[in-house]
Amino acid sequence: LQPTLEKDDFYQYYGVQASLYYIEFHKIRLTNTYLDRFLHSNILDADSILLEQPKLEVYLDKTWERKFKSKIGTYPHQKLLQANTRIRISNVLMQKASVIYTEKNGTTKQLGTLHLDNIDLHIKNVTNDSNWIRDNNKCTAVAQGNIFGNSSINALFTFYLDSANGRFDVQGSVKNVSAKQLNALAVPLANIEIPTLNLQDLSFKVKAEDFTAWSDVNMRYKDLSVVLRKTDEATGEIVTRKFLTRVLNKHVINSNNPGANGIERKAYQVPFARLTTQSFFGVIWKSIFAGMQEIMMKT
Repeated sequence: LQPTLEKDDFYQYYGVQASLYYIEFHKIRLTNTYLDRFLHSNILDADSILLEQPKLEVYLDKTWERKFKSKIGTYPHQKLLQANTRIRISNVLMQKASVIYTEKNGTTKQLGTLHLDNIDLHIKNVTNDSNWIRDNNKCTAVAQGNIFGNSSINALFTFYLDSANGRFDVQGSVKNVSAKQLNALAVPLANIEIPTLNLQDLSFKVKAEDFTAWSDVNMRYKDLSVVLRKTDEATGEIVTRKFLTRVLNKHVINSNNPGANGIERKAYQVPFARLTTQSFFGVIWKSIFAGMQEIMMKT
């Protein structure tokens, strides 16, 4: 499944920021699927759906004008509940999935790409049937795999299907990430360079709904330093903001956690107010980063 236009032609036609999606999968298997119920009653009923080696590529060009459209009510389980088809699927499994997200920065004009590889995903109780929801109001998704190449990542999502405000929880961890891995995103997308960092473990819990999220974050790391850069609008040349970089590293950032006193800083119940234009994964990332800031920043 892919857009009918090439990237440049699409943005010339559409005129504003929008994500392009490219989806492939090697094979799909359906177990105990009742095709007659779908054809005659518009009910998608299956014990399990298995997708082998699915691949999702997402591309977003932020050099175009931003489209301000509210995304309230578009969390995955909210979209599921809004579907015109009645859905009753006990299990959805994805094996060796990969996700590639590429973004073109509006200022630097550079491309940054995030890779998620070898993802195994198991989703349970995928339904918008009110009878099923009365029996079990939770849809869960367990995922594990690699991020930034060979760093491990795992996550557990819990979606509350009977919630009136889009409530969901997510908890997970990322282990063993280096500065080199992060710079593949930080340099082109944020114009920030991370000369040194050894992120040993990042664990998080996020509780969220339509407008607010709260995060608990634990983050153990060593030798964090940051170089701020800016792009000259006239020449396009990228230069280091030396004064701000010195102030940041000396007075603002905690370079290690635990610190020299052996005390590990942790973040609890850090609130985050969602912008109406933020997506599902945007809310999760911003909420986790709010907790990370509590740990990394002295002030």
